[in-house]
Amino acid sequence: MSPIHTHTSLKLTQRLRRLRTSETMRALVRETRLSPDVLVLPLFVCEGEGVRREVTSMPGVFNLSVDEAVKEAAAAQADGVKSVLLFGLPDQKDHVGSAAYDPEAPVQSAVRAIKREVAGTLVVTDVCLCELHRSRPLRPRDRRGESRTIPRSSSSCAPPCRTRPPAPTSSRRPT
Repeated sequence: MSPIHTHTSLKLTQRLRRLRTSETMRALVRETRLSPDVLVLPLFVCEGEGVRREVTSMPGVFNLSVDEAVKEAAAAQADGVKSVLLFGLPDQKDHVGSAAYDPEAPVQSAVRAIKREVAGTLVVTDVCLCELHRSRPLRPRDRRGESRTIPRSSSSCAPPCRTRPPAPTSSRRPT
């Protein structure tokens, strides 16, 4: 076996496996652990009461009214899942995405209800305006209602929100 060269003067001729000698030792040094307390349950919140409407494109996933979302969050917490991610589905959309800042919109109502009814649950909200905005492509608007572009930070890890694929470009020039 040829030596493995490192940046130090240490020359390893064999791989050290002392951290893998037993299941107990492997469990102690394992980096990735999957357990319910590290999972986040996505919930799709809509307006209404007693609503539990299946999303046809995602079997087993439902659009839930606030009261049903609270029940789901409580059931998840009972199973050890202590975090939920809320996506909003308002009945009405407009050009400024006003449901994003309406205190009675589904997501805002669900945040208050879950915090009140299911203590200890971490509630995360979606900040994409695609579901709240009627026109596309989506751009935030200033106080005058004019569209503006917000430059993405180079440290941003999320891709820009797109509701449609970009238009195809043609390499042929018109004659």
